[in-house]
Amino acid sequence: MRRRHVKLLGAAAILLEVVLIVALVTSVFTLSSALTDSLRPSEGQEGPLGREERTEPSGGKIITYTLFGRNKGVLDAEVTLKLKLLSQEGDLIAEGADSKSIPAGSAAQLTVTFTIPFEDVQRYSLQTKEPKTLMTFECRTLFGLARMGVTAEVD
Repeated sequence: MRRRHVKLLGAAAILLEVVLIVALVTSVFTLSSALTDSLRPSEGQEGPLGREERTEPSGGKIITYTLFGRNKGVLDAEVTLKLKLLSQEGDLIAEGADSKSIPAGSAAQLTVTFTIPFEDVQRYSLQTKEPKTLMTFECRTLFGLARMGVTAEVD
C-alpha cells in the first residue's frame, strides 16, 4: 500500500512539472509575441507610436500618442503603455498611462493624451523644441505572474 502512494505521488509530481513547463513556454511565447508585434510600426508610421498634436486657442498643446497592442499569443495579455514627456534639459513635463487586457489573437489601441498649459509651453520652449518622449511598454500574462517590458526614448 505504501508503494502505491509513492507511485501516485511520483506521477503527480511529474504531471505538475509538465504543467509548469507548458505554462512557462506558453507565457514566454505570449509575452514575446505581444511585445514584438505591438512595438512593430503600424502601416504608414515610422515608429511604434502614433502622434497627433494640436494647439489650443489659449496657446497650450494637446499631444495624443497611440499604440496598437497586438496579442498573437495563446494566453490573454495585460498590456500597459506609460509615457513621460521630458524637456530637452530632462525636466518632467507630463506623464500618463493606458492599460488594456487583450485576449489571445486580438488587438487593442492604447491612447495617452497630454494637455500642456500655455505656461508650460513657454517655460519649456515647446513652440520651437520637441519634448523627449520616454516610453515604457509592458506585457503581463498568466495571472500577472509572467511579465516582460521595455523602456526606450522614442522620437
